[in-house]
Amino acid sequence: GSEMCIETGIGVYHVDNQGSLSGVQWISSDGRNPRGFQISPSGRWLLAANQDSDNLVVFERDGETGKLEKRWVYEAGAVVCLQFLSDLKMEMSSGKIRKTFSISKVWQ
Repeated sequence: GSEMCIETGIGVYHVDNQGSLSGVQWISSDGRNPRGFQISPSGRWLLAANQDSDNLVVFERDGETGKLEKRWVYEAGAVVCLQFLSDLKMEMSSGKIRKTFSISKVWQ
């Protein structure tokens, strides 16, 4: 794939037993300046806060490889820091999937 600018991408790395890093994935943050990141308590989800494009992106994380896949994008203002209170849950309501998660503080 093409190289992405550090201002728009998220790098996923593997750390071996000797502490050496190897690249696994470089994925677009779907915004500018991905400044805040948080992995959910289960390890299944990663939230990325894009400070300069005013959005919050939810990625699903593969538990074996760590690779990310974008799931949802939300408008969120100039978010720079996140913290999970609970894990992401999906519920069926009136035939639609509703996504819920709690974030304790969003610093702007």
